[in-house]
Amino acid sequence: MAEYYKAYDERYKKVKESGAGIWGTSENDPFVTSTLEKWVKENALERKSVLQCACGEGSEGIILSRLGCLYWGTDVSVTAVNIARSRLEKYPGARIFFMDMVKNSIAGKYDGIVDCQGLHMLVTDDDRRKYLENIYSATKDGASAVFIRELCDDDAFSGNVGSFEEWQSISGSDYETPEERHVDGTDKTVMLARVPARSKSREGYIKELEAVGFKVESFEREADTGLATFVARR
Repeated sequence: MAEYYKAYDERYKKVKESGAGIWGTSENDPFVTSTLEKWVKENALERKSVLQCACGEGSEGIILSRLGCLYWGTDVSVTAVNIARSRLEKYPGARIFFMDMVKNSIAGKYDGIVDCQGLHMLVTDDDRRKYLENIYSATKDGASAVFIRELCDDDAFSGNVGSFEEWQSISGSDYETPEERHVDGTDKTVMLARVPARSKSREGYIKELEAVGFKVESFEREADTGLATFVARR
C-alpha cells in the first residue's frame, strides 16, 4: 500500500498516547450494531466465518463476536492490529492479523465480509480495484459483503485517479497539516494530520462493485451525514 496510508497508523498511535481510548467506531455505536445485527440474522452468520477488512481497533469485531460469529479481522496498521488483538482477547473465536489487502490476497473464503469506513480511504482507481478484487476472492459463492458508512456524494469526482498526487490536485486536499480533532465519546481532542479519503456517488460505488463481480442488493443513505451503507452479494 502507498506510503501515505501510513497516516492511519500515526493517527491510531496518537489517539492511544493521548489516553483518549479508541479513535474509530465504538462497539456500542447504535447504527453499526443494528446494521450488523440485521445483516448477521438475514445471512444466518451465527457460528459462521466473517472477515472484516480494515478492521481498525476491532469494535465491529466485538459486535460480531457478541453475535456469535467466528471473526477474522485484518488491517494495514500495526498499531490498530495490536489494539484490536488486546480488545478481542476474551473472544476465543476472534483472530486479528496484519495485512495489506491492496497488495495481498486473503487465503481461504468466508461466509461474510465486512468493511466499515475502509473503502473510502483508498483514493486511486488501481488501489480500490485491487482491494475489491481481494474482497471478492475471499467471499464464498452466494455470500454477502456489507460496506458500512462509506463517504457518499452525488457530486463526487467521477473521473480516473492514477496517483495520490493526482488526487491531491483534483481534491485540493492537504494531508500533512495537523488539525485539532475531537475524539468521539470523550472530552479529549488531539492534533492529527488529515488522511486520504475519496467519496463516490451511489452510481460510482455500484459500478466499481459490479466491475469485480458483486451484485449490489441494497444501498441506503444516512440523512444529512454524507455516508452510505450498502450490501453486495457474490
